[in-house]
Amino acid sequence: MRAAVTLCLLAIGGCGSPTSDAPQTSLAGAPVGSARAPVTPFTPPTPPGCAGASAYDACFAIADATPLEVRARLPRALPPDTVAFVRFHRASGTPEPLDLDRMKFKVRGGGELLLYFQVRPGAYLVEVGVDSDGDGDPEGPADDLGWSAASPEVAVADEADAAIVDVGATPIATAFTLAARH
Repeated sequence: MRAAVTLCLLAIGGCGSPTSDAPQTSLAGAPVGSARAPVTPFTPPTPPGCAGASAYDACFAIADATPLEVRARLPRALPPDTVAFVRFHRASGTPEPLDLDRMKFKVRGGGELLLYFQVRPGAYLVEVGVDSDGDGDPEGPADDLGWSAASPEVAVADEADAAIVDVGATPIATAFTLAARH
């Protein structure tokens, strides 16, 4: 059984006051009018945190945070141990302490990544990439990439088109498709 990866990364960010040309935001901090990713309630694994998440390709858990399951559908099946990454971007653009900045991991293989997180409530854009060209780097121009999307079947390869995943206090799941870039 594969051990789940537990990471606690601190995003590096500065504090400041909004400027007059900053995008208008809603109460959740997300840009007004941004598309929302579809979410469904789900039952998180037990025990809480990464201890119960051995069925997932990767796990990042903050104690007492909201469970979030992400299914990233791949354009082609990948062999085991392919390198991948995930990033959570605050829709407001301002990272907070304990946000997941970047996590690199090896996949179990197959046509879908199953990822488990426990994150602080907020509005996020989720980015996932995989090393589809086999060079060991999942962030090259020929690698498959995807962002949280308004439709799980539509691949979004650009942050400007990404949909926001609204995380509150209830465990949720979302899914999106990665775009083949070669």
